[in-house]
Amino acid sequence: MKFRQETDYAMRAIHALVEAGQKPLISKEIASNQNIPANYILTIMCKLKSSEFVKMVAKTENRRGGYMLAKDPSTITYFDVVNAFEGGIQINACLRDAKCCSMSSNCSMRKELIRINEVLICELKKQSIADIYSEDINDSSELACEC
Repeated sequence: MKFRQETDYAMRAIHALVEAGQKPLISKEIASNQNIPANYILTIMCKLKSSEFVKMVAKTENRRGGYMLAKDPSTITYFDVVNAFEGGIQINACLRDAKCCSMSSNCSMRKELIRINEVLICELKKQSIADIYSEDINDSSELACEC
């Protein structure tokens, strides 16, 4: 399974907002900070807002306007964002629609793909965004399993 570029951009945008803390960022800053093409950022931010990951903050006398996280980063996982942007996580077509294969009802390969898919979902749910972007996180080059 390959996540779409839009999903990667959404994760980058969330990363920028985590780093900003309580400081709202305008879309142009998010795009520049995370190397997201300017023609994509408004679409990404709109989807993040409609999925309730971010909120818009109005400019006031004491605060500038822009986007902020709508949820505590400790309550958001990669699974949440991937699920919102990808419309679910299925590593093979037969997991999306069993009718696409006439052998799906008794296919041992499909059963193994279901198991692998469940492991992937479990791994995406393991850590919150706060965990992932904290300085205490282990070296990302370490693999969770030895292959």
